[in-house]
Amino acid sequence: LPIPSRGNARSRAIIAACVLMTHAEDAGWSVVWPAIEKDTRFGRELISTIAQDSNERHTTNVGLRLIENQLADLYIWLVRQYPYTEDPKLKDTHWIGPRENVTIWRDSILNHLKGRGTQQSCEAIRKIARHFPELEWLKWTIMEAQTITRRHTWVPPRPADILKISNNEQARLVQNGDQLLA
Repeated sequence: LPIPSRGNARSRAIIAACVLMTHAEDAGWSVVWPAIEKDTRFGRELISTIAQDSNERHTTNVGLRLIENQLADLYIWLVRQYPYTEDPKLKDTHWIGPRENVTIWRDSILNHLKGRGTQQSCEAIRKIARHFPELEWLKWTIMEAQTITRRHTWVPPRPADILKISNNEQARLVQNGDQLLA
């Protein structure tokens, strides 16, 4: 898919990609992602447009439309294009500019991924950490994601199960596949 290099056609392509990412069921991933990978400038313009108009709604929209591995790929691309070392360092009250909008949106993607509370989201964050070993704080993000996943997947034992186990010395309570393998 050749992306127009300039003019109205390029603007229309960015708007179309923005609409796909924020409204299509699959975020138009099969079309938008290859375009982002192929044309970095297009990707940066698209992300800047989404982030500029960003709020919780857009982050959630994109986050809900992508699977965990796709979110990880997007986040990895975002960190490469907008490194943490280049984030604005503003202390006082200020107008939020385009780069800061992207920073906020980039970080919200990781937070959304962490909050999913799935094994796939934990693995996606591990993938991100493998790409950026210099971001040591990601190990804490992995731990937080694992805690959230445990909260989402924990099933309390039923009283009948507790009584059954207490009466059988060889029995053990297994509540999920991970425990079964342990």
